[in-house]
Amino acid sequence: VVAVSLDRDEVLTDWQHQAQASAALLVALGVLVSGMLFILSRQIDAKAAAEQALAESRDSEATRLQAMNTRLSAALDAEQQANRLKDEFLMTISHELRTPLTAIYGWARILASGPSDERRRQIGLETIERNARAQMTLINDLLDVASIVRGKLRLELRTIELATLLDETIETLRPAADAKAIVVAPAHDPAVGMIIADPDRLQQIVWNLLSNAVKFTPASGRVTMSTRRLGDDIEIVVADTGAGIAPE
Repeated sequence: VVAVSLDRDEVLTDWQHQAQASAALLVALGVLVSGMLFILSRQIDAKAAAEQALAESRDSEATRLQAMNTRLSAALDAEQQANRLKDEFLMTISHELRTPLTAIYGWARILASGPSDERRRQIGLETIERNARAQMTLINDLLDVASIVRGKLRLELRTIELATLLDETIETLRPAADAKAIVVAPAHDPAVGMIIADPDRLQQIVWNLLSNAVKFTPASGRVTMSTRRLGDDIEIVVADTGAGIAPE
């Protein structure tokens, strides 16, 4: 039998040492856990910030791509519009150049086909000369491309007699009308009288109206061109017996 005698103070001292060690260990564990939680929290915040930055970057890139697509679409529309305007411009110019050439060619063939009375010969020569001048005017306008693009053609206003100008225009298309046995009948309002206008430009407009009427009127048809005064305005109406254009 071994008898052990423990001193109370020694036991308390050992217990205190153990308690202090345990407390230090708990404090260390607490600090460690706190540090790990802090690091985990920072990682979570960093991940959230990265995800937000990525989302913002995606939104920014989507907006940029959408803006680029919009600009590209607008550029394509502008190009298509420019091509349409170019085609319309070329069609208009072709028509404008063809109209006086048709009159010149028609009267040249009539005069070359055989003898004709002096009055008809004079009318033909005047028509050829007038259309040659109109052709020269059109070519000069083509050379002035900047003015045409801006839609600012030069106007040379003069006092003219409208009925005379319209009758001369009818004569330029007389060969084409006679070839289809189409009657072209003017109906002038005496109240119209003298007007101030650019005769070449006005004649171009009337040429277009009359040439289209003759072109789309069946053989042995009728084309009428009438004028009337409406207050300070002058109305020129070209009507024909063709099929016309549907209202819609």
